[in-house]
Amino acid sequence: MSYEADLAKSKEVSRSPWLHTLYEKKLGSRITFTEHIDEVEDKRKYNYDKRIICEDGQELLIEEKFRFRPIRDLLVETHHVFSDGTIKPGWVSLSNANLLSYVSVTDKNMMLIDMIRLKDFMNTERYLKLKEKKIIYSPTPAINDGYVTHNDAIDWKIIEDENIIYRPSRQKIREKNYKLEWFLIFYIL
Repeated sequence: MSYEADLAKSKEVSRSPWLHTLYEKKLGSRITFTEHIDEVEDKRKYNYDKRIICEDGQELLIEEKFRFRPIRDLLVETHHVFSDGTIKPGWVSLSNANLLSYVSVTDKNMMLIDMIRLKDFMNTERYLKLKEKKIIYSPTPAINDGYVTHNDAIDWKIIEDENIIYRPSRQKIREKNYKLEWFLIFYIL
């Protein structure tokens, strides 16, 4: 699939009803507002793909990545090398999103990744050691028109072990439990 075809398909999937439903399921809240950042100038200005506001008040800035084959790992774009030798950072460094939505279109499944934790992890000595051991590896770079894209492939087990997967706020869970405790106390009395 060409870059343009991939981009068009990604825009279509980003607006699909099944993806909206999947977001609500994963976030544990109904979505009340969605803003898509489509124009290239806007993407450069905001550095995220989608803004979502949930019924519970969460506001999430989301970087969306779509894989059109089954997902084996998290593929993170680290940098680009241009034909003149210039090196520019990839989306993982540039994104202002607080959440990465990593979607397998074939399985209609999604992993939500905490972008801050992911970036923090990528700057640790542990990450570098895992790269040295080739546990986190760099697949063959993608050759594009005038530049080459470099990625790191991170196994899902590492993502889970490092607690990088996004989970709904524990604070919300604590608040719900607190309200339930007070309800039970009054009910018992």
